[in-house]
Amino acid sequence: MRVPEDALLLRIFIGEDDKHDGQPLYRVIIGGGLVTLEKVRVVKYGTGEGDG
Repeated sequence: MRVPEDALLLRIFIGEDDKHDGQPLYRVIIGGGLVTLEKVRVVKYGTGEGDG
């Protein structure tokens, strides 16, 4: 896979409860026109604290 020289990797870590004007923040970032992105991946991670 060839990566263009001006490629950029951006990781943003936000919680499920983070909101902007009542909408989930991740949706605002990727779908709200705040930034123009070629490819977007949203990954849900666990807290790592276990169930108990």
